[in-house]
Amino acid sequence: MPIDKFVMKIADLFSKKKWSKEDFIEPIISYAKTRSDAEREMLFDLLQNFIIYNYEQYRSELLKILKLIPQKRFANISNIYIIAVVDFDNPGRTKSSSVLTYLFQDTKIKHLPLFNKIPISIISPNDLASINIWDSLIIVPDDFVGTGDTFCNFYNGLKSLNGGLSKEKIIFLFIIGMEHGINILKTNNFEFYYNDILKKGITDIQNLKKRNLYYQLMDSLESEHKIGSKMHYGYGQSEGLIKMIRTPNNTFPIFWHENNPLAPFPR
Repeated sequence: MPIDKFVMKIADLFSKKKWSKEDFIEPIISYAKTRSDAEREMLFDLLQNFIIYNYEQYRSELLKILKLIPQKRFANISNIYIIAVVDFDNPGRTKSSSVLTYLFQDTKIKHLPLFNKIPISIISPNDLASINIWDSLIIVPDDFVGTGDTFCNFYNGLKSLNGGLSKEKIIFLFIIGMEHGINILKTNNFEFYYNDILKKGITDIQNLKKRNLYYQLMDSLESEHKIGSKMHYGYGQSEGLIKMIRTPNNTFPIFWHENNPLAPFPR
């Protein structure tokens, strides 16, 4: 795809998807200018299936998710505790889960009829050790689920802090998740609610005529940008096509990796 055609088509795509041209269109075009016609065609095809969530959408998305939880789930519950996901191996690392957690301070969310006036408290994982878990419910919100490993590991970390924490006492919430990550949560018998599913960006896209070529082009780009095997096609080979407040590392790394100086969606 010649660059002039790419620029025209990408402008139309931005209008169709109502993306912010001010934030993203120039970085995408700048990267496209350095690529071949075949690579630009692949970029455009992938961007057609790309999803962008901005901060302004998080509150409305959280409200949608909460309405999916059955009212009976709060029967015999005296306290609701909201806990942001943390990396127990790197506790100082900030994760996007904290954004969703903060939204539970919003008056409209806090006083939803769903909660039936049950007290809602935002706590840290370490606070869980001193909590009577038997009449409590733990809600763990996040914006995105990739491989599902983060939630699984976080549950194990919480359980090490309070041995009484069973899977029946915890609910995971997320805006959107990779299909394979959602299947992992199902296999582990977690209770969770979400708004949307994201499929793999090359493998699972129907009617993608140049699938094999796109794998070859992606391999070449990853080699050029010195993307390590751990992030091949995105963490867990997720083939993600998504940007949240922070681009998940499950997204194809050509879009965010620091080794690509023209990455349009850097982390």
